[in-house]
Amino acid sequence: MMKIFIPTILLTLFLLTGCEIPLIQREETSPIVPLYVGPEMVECDNPLSNNLCFQIKTTPDEPWQLYKGNIMGLQYEPGFIYELQVQKDSLSKSSPNSPEQQWVLVKIIQRVSMNIENISINKDPVGKVWNLTEFGSPGALRTAIGENVPNLFFHEDGHFTGDTGCNRFNGSFQISPEKIIFSAIASTKMMCAGESGKLEQEQTILKTLENAGMYQLENGSLTILSSDGNMVLFYKQQ
Repeated sequence: MMKIFIPTILLTLFLLTGCEIPLIQREETSPIVPLYVGPEMVECDNPLSNNLCFQIKTTPDEPWQLYKGNIMGLQYEPGFIYELQVQKDSLSKSSPNSPEQQWVLVKIIQRVSMNIENISINKDPVGKVWNLTEFGSPGALRTAIGENVPNLFFHEDGHFTGDTGCNRFNGSFQISPEKIIFSAIASTKMMCAGESGKLEQEQTILKTLENAGMYQLENGSLTILSSDGNMVLFYKQQ
């Protein structure tokens, strides 16, 4: 009987002294958020990871941004666009180059291959500077603006560089007689000062390239159309 009542008596005395039984404190977890990861890592100022950065964004429509950290739990393979669910994990900044936070994988929603096999590359636009002349909805075109002429340049190695009239950008491209695909697009982040409409021009260019589908080359003109047909870019060979 003593073995039964002694714990009860001790607990009663503990409570009568005014002491409280400590509760286990748990840290609140950060919310689960979407994250998109680009099909290749790109060169950047990131000595902690061989000067390579992931390209990430939180919505499908925004341009890619450079990310110096890791995505814990993700076995990353280039050549795929990843749609993920992630959480933020605190990470102490051991150096000025360390990321403000680190992403932790919760779930892979989908992994979309960006590899296109058995395509004969159309070399016509490669090695030439293409200046933007008009852009926008096919029924409401606008004239390109900017002291820096918005342009595109296709390199022999399969990457491209360009200017929105405000920021520089680059990425990879694949082109066949039927379609053109731009991927891993990254841009600088300067403010679009000066003429009004620069920001809208930049957003239209980057969004159209990210969603590009059909294109046409004819008489020194390059036309790039979004896959839904709602946006178009008209370029002229310099």
